[in-house]
Amino acid sequence: MELTGIGVGSHAAVGEVFLLTTSDEVFEHRKSTHSPSEEASILGTAIATTAATIRDEASSR
Repeated sequence: MELTGIGVGSHAAVGEVFLLTTSDEVFEHRKSTHSPSEEASILGTAIATTAATIRDEASSR
């Protein structure tokens, strides 16, 4: 999918759009057994992994 013409004023972005999906586990409601610092670490790792995956996919095109 290609996204074109999105921007403000004279600045616009043109490029491919990466669609992310969630696993079924995301929708399962439950309390965490992790501390806030552990949750922050898990979230940071997930964000870094997703960013690396997008970079890898973008550079292989």
